[in-house]
Amino acid sequence: MGKATRKKDITPLADEDPSMEENAQQGPTLRDVIQVITATMEAVETKIDTLGADLSNLRDDHYRLA
Repeated sequence: MGKATRKKDITPLADEDPSMEENAQQGPTLRDVIQVITATMEAVETKIDTLGADLSNLRDDHYRLA
């Protein structure tokens, strides 16, 4: 599909810049990432529940007015 990548194109950036490896070690942990994903999923579930309730209310209003 895409063009072939030469070996020199896939050299890790940490080899080129040692400070990048140090910065990467100070980044978020897997636990941090999982907590963010979990919080996001909970927020989406709450929003879906709210939208479902709104839809139910609209449907009730429609049948009441019809």
